[in-house]
Order: sequence, then structure tokens, then C-alpha cells
Amino acid sequence: MPPTTTPKLCRHQAQHQGYVTLNSREHYLGDWPARSGKKPPPEVRARFDELIAKWLANGRQLPDERPPLSVNEVLLAYVKWAETHYVPRRGKDDQNRFIRYASSVVRQLFGRIPAVEFGPKKLRVVQQAMAERGWCRNTVNAQIDRVRRMFKWGVAEELIPGTVYHALRAVESLRRGTPGVRDTEAIKPVSLEAVEAALPHLTQTMRAMVRVQLLTGMRPGEVCQLRTADLDRSGEKGVWVFRPRQHKTQHHGHARVVILGPQAQEVLRPFMEAGEEYVFSPRAAEHMRQVQRRANRKSPMTPSQAARKPKAKPKRPKREYYDETSYRNAIYRACDKAFPPPAELGKKPMESGKKWLARLTENERVALTKWRREHRWHPNRLRHAAATAIRREHGIEAARVILGHAKLTTTEIYAEADKLKATEVMARIG
Repeated sequence: MPPTTTPKLCRHQAQHQGYVTLNSREHYLGDWPARSGKKPPPEVRARFDELIAKWLANGRQLPDERPPLSVNEVLLAYVKWAETHYVPRRGKDDQNRFIRYASSVVRQLFGRIPAVEFGPKKLRVVQQAMAERGWCRNTVNAQIDRVRRMFKWGVAEELIPGTVYHALRAVESLRRGTPGVRDTEAIKPVSLEAVEAALPHLTQTMRAMVRVQLLTGMRPGEVCQLRTADLDRSGEKGVWVFRPRQHKTQHHGHARVVILGPQAQEVLRPFMEAGEEYVFSPRAAEHMRQVQRRANRKSPMTPSQAARKPKAKPKRPKREYYDETSYRNAIYRACDKAFPPPAELGKKPMESGKKWLARLTENERVALTKWRREHRWHPNRLRHAAATAIRREHGIEAARVILGHAKLTTTEIYAEADKLKATEVMARIG
């Protein structure tokens, strides 16, 4: 039979401490000096009574008194889980990168507090901190949603009570026009004049990528991963069909089909003859550049140059395909050459990038950023331009199918309504 007696309050002679032994473990209760004699101090007696009450109420076992999980512990466990759950798509690990950004803000502010104490007010503090970092409204809202999902995961793993997540749902997303929060402008289609101005400053491969995007409305990532093996050239009416292996809405179960007509085919053919896996290959582009350099030489090539072989292990080997970042940066450089900033803001001859930025004052840097924002365009605007042209000529339903959208509302974001026709009508009757 289990013992029915209650353990006694004892005094440790050497340490002058009150203690009680419960389940073969000593629990110290505070100072018990010798001058107090055999009668324990009131605070020691109070701690003893409280501990014995817990012990008896829990069936002669002390409850598990491990400290509650901190916010740091919950978030770090989620980040570790997310690394295996969110698989990188199209060579990018954006989801895990955004998760790390969001968790870093929370951990910096409230990482050491118990996770059960992280409530709506603290989430609003995190929201404000993200906005103060210069993040735009859409980014802040998306990051706050990620923070909620972290605590939702903690509830599902029984790390924290469900009340924590349900309380966080009470925090509203930032609305357009919220003071102190930056709003991004809607992406506009790029003008053909701006495209034509930048094309001469792009390589032959990049020029072809731009033209294919304008003709088909592909996403930048899709034109980068275009492979010969993914092209079905037996389509009806002579069109080619491209089915990307990975695309933006793949995780929603949507299929993506890109139709390439005669003009796009004509652009692609020279690059498909290179024999590379990817149609637009940096390796093939470099080989083409070297051939053009040799053709443009004014002096004959020396025998040693003609016999020179490519390096077996170059320091920066060319990749199999371009990614969206390299594609976008190439366009930015072309725009900078097509639309150079004013002389006082521009880079001087033989001036390094560090010295150039160090020379500019704060106001000049702001002016340079504004100039670039007004004169640069990124490849996603080509998709918007294609969408607007298709909508103008063939209607919004055709634009929806060609762009691969499930809903017309999405297409309306990409394809701006052509106001020219409305302007002509109202000029006559308005």
C-alpha cells in the first residue's frame, strides 16, 4: 500500500535551510537560522504547507513544473520544421527566407517571454516595427500572417494552448492609407518605347527573352526555365505548347500552358540549335559573345590565342540557365545605359562603385533612387504589357486564358483597361 504519512519539515544543519523530501528528492524552502531553534520561520512553514498541498492534490506527486516554452523556442522549432516542409520552387527558397525575416522581428522584441504571454497587443507592436523598417503594407500584412501561422503550428503540436492563436487572429491587417505605412504602386505595363531603348544594351540572348515575354505573356521565371524538352512542337495550327515544370500556382493544383505562335517560334529557333538543355543558356550566350568578339576583331588573332583552350575549372563557371534575379539585373543595367542619370548623379569614368556612392550626398542618393525608379523597368512589366495588348485586341477572356489565370479578377490586375477607345467615344458624345 502507498504510504499515508505526510513528509516532515526538516532543518539542514550545515546549510541552515529548511527542506522536505518528496519522492526521494529534497526541496529547499528557505533560510532557517540556528537562533530560530526548532520552530521554523513563518515563511519556511508557508512554503512547506504550499508545497505539501500541491503534492497531495496531485496524488503524492509534484506537478511538472518545467518553465513554459518561450517565444524563441516555439519560433525556432517552427523554422526548423518549415525548412523541410516548404520545398524551394524554381530554384528559390523565398518562403523560408520570409519566415526567417518575420521570426527575427518577433524574437528581437519578445523572444524571451513565455509564448503563452504573446497576445494581440504584442503582435501589433511587431506590426508597427515591421512598418518602421520600411516594409510596404502588403509585405507587413503577409509577414504578420506568417507569424500567426507560426503560433497556429505551435497549437497543432500541443506546444501552446489554442487560446494564444485565436487571440492573435483579432489583430486586423493594415489598410490602405494607414499613417506611417508605405503603400506600393500598382505594377504598370512597360511602354514599348522604353523597351526598345533598352534592347540595344542587352545581349542577344536577353533581347530574345524580352521579345518572347512580350509575345507570349510569360512570367519571368517561366522564360528563364524554358527547356527544349518541355516544348511540344506538334500543336494544332502550327503553334508550340510549353508546359513549365514549375510555376507560380502549381501548389494550388492549377495547370500552366503557354502557347507560342509563329513570331515567338522565330525568336526561339536560333537558340534551340545550340544543343543546350535550356533554350536560354548562359553557357551558350557566353560562347556566342566570344564568337562575336572574334568576328569584330580588327587585328588578326595570334597563334597562341587561337590555340588557347577553355579553363577546365573556371572560378565563375556559367550556369545552365538564368534566374529571375540575373534577368532583372541585366535589364536594370541596360536601362541605366539607355537612360543615364544627370552628370552630377552618375558614375564618373574609372570611379569604383564604392567611391561613387561615397561621393554622393544623402539628397543626391535620394535623387538617384528616384531617377532609377522612373527610368528602370523590370521583366514582370513585360507580362503586364502583353496582357494589356491581348485584352485590347481580343478581350479579357482571351487574356485570362493566355496568361493562365483562374479568375478574371486576376487578369484585370495585369491587363489595364484601354482608355483610348473610351476617350474617343466621349470626345464625340460627352
